[in-house]
Amino acid sequence: MQAPNNVLEWIDNNSVFLILGHKDPDGDCVGSQLAITRFLNRIGKTAIPLSKGAFKTTEVKSYEKFFTKNITETELNRLQNPVIIVLDTSTQDRLGEFAYLTDRYPTLVIDHHIAGEDFGTLKWEEPSAPSTTYMVQSIIETKTGSISQEEAFFVFYGLATDTGFFRFLEEGSAHVFKSAARLVDAGISPRNLYLATQKGQTLKSRKWLGIMLSNMEILCDGKFVIFSETMTIRNEYPDGDRQTDLLYNIVLDTDQCEAIAAIREEPNGGCKVSMRSKKYLDVASIAKSFGGGGHKHAAGFETKAKLESIKKTIKSLFEQNCK
Repeated sequence: MQAPNNVLEWIDNNSVFLILGHKDPDGDCVGSQLAITRFLNRIGKTAIPLSKGAFKTTEVKSYEKFFTKNITETELNRLQNPVIIVLDTSTQDRLGEFAYLTDRYPTLVIDHHIAGEDFGTLKWEEPSAPSTTYMVQSIIETKTGSISQEEAFFVFYGLATDTGFFRFLEEGSAHVFKSAARLVDAGISPRNLYLATQKGQTLKSRKWLGIMLSNMEILCDGKFVIFSETMTIRNEYPDGDRQTDLLYNIVLDTDQCEAIAAIREEPNGGCKVSMRSKKYLDVASIAKSFGGGGHKHAAGFETKAKLESIKKTIKSLFEQNCK
């Protein structure tokens, strides 16, 4: 993949960058923010990665220390003509408390998701890319012809976690493996990176898996599954004990299951919904209809609806695809 000329010119023509990602960041968000920050610093630019998190999952919590969580008006005024780079989201609301910065300063949006909204001064959206870090890698390699070991680590981290360590890639993905090979050539260890993403798991997380599996609702003879996570469960099992990807994989790996929806009750009374599918169901289109987005086989959204209400709606959507 070749980074667009206007994106490269944006980097050339600016010196100070505030690097934003979405709230509740995943590996691709964290990896893309830190990779482009290290790259910009390497070529003599000033880059400040901003994120309030929350960094609660085992996948991301060890990288919290690299982010600035607050920036004051005085600090902003000291910066020389800063610009914004938004990574891994095309939805302004998902930037949380830092969203106001994109109204104040020129903004470049880089994202590989399908859904989004029209904001930013310049936008590079590439739904065919397997991860946002893959797009960041193209910027780095196009600009300098190589990638540092540290940059390669964060790019591989985002690429591997967003593709389920390459399990989600389909035919025609040779270019992705070629780009990953260049990251390994830069000195990173896929094995050590995988172990780093798995550390910190607890026995309590396995009890949480049991609870979630025991309350799953099976539809259409196992074709669809809905999980419900109430605030009672959340209070007993904090985010660090919630191994959601493992839960999804356990169920999707069965022969019958085509798609799952995991509904999590939020403290504000609303819900977050994560959806995954295996082959034919486009969960991104479903999420987009609720104001969310994502990939064809992995998407999500937030809603003010109560748990039982949104569960009823999703159940109806799934049942429409039973045949």
